[in-house]
Amino acid sequence: MQHETHFEERFEGELDADWSWVREAAEAWCVKEGTLHVQTLPGTLWGERNDARNILVRPPQTAAEGLISEVSVYNQPVLQGEQAGLIWYVDDANYVKLVKESLEGSVWIVLAREEKDAPALIDKVPIASDSARLRLSLVDGNVTGAYRASDTDDWQTVGACAPLPQAAIRPGIFTHGGPDDTERWVEFSLFGLSTAGR
Repeated sequence: MQHETHFEERFEGELDADWSWVREAAEAWCVKEGTLHVQTLPGTLWGERNDARNILVRPPQTAAEGLISEVSVYNQPVLQGEQAGLIWYVDDANYVKLVKESLEGSVWIVLAREEKDAPALIDKVPIASDSARLRLSLVDGNVTGAYRASDTDDWQTVGACAPLPQAAIRPGIFTHGGPDDTERWVEFSLFGLSTAGR
């Protein structure tokens, strides 16, 4: 299956001008040598709390069949709910996310969805690697999450869920759930938006 690339961010120099931050903490991110470094700050989007910072999103676009977003993430989450990854963001109460997350003392790739501040964990699979390539795609009417630990591995499906009822989403990346007293950073690289061809 071929992909038509619409946007690619290699994190070299300044961020593309069309990116925007939700609740930016400017001291907690930087770009260097092809990587976006973002500190995992305290806060969350889960449920009604909605105080996560440094959610980086693209302009609104239609969640059309075949839409794909991808990013590579390197993190070592420890706290319950500490996470980093992809998000299809409408607002704080409505989103789909695919993240590398610490839950119950283990690290997982987690697909989750929230609608009207009602969150749902769709599915999760364990991962041993500190690095992962994450992919969210709209395929056959469902949002599917997949990952691979390295570029030579096959894609592994995490799960699938119904798309959000809103037609327009803002694809992006984020991290949250970090500690108050320790700096822990996530490294993002090679973010892409594309459409799958048939």
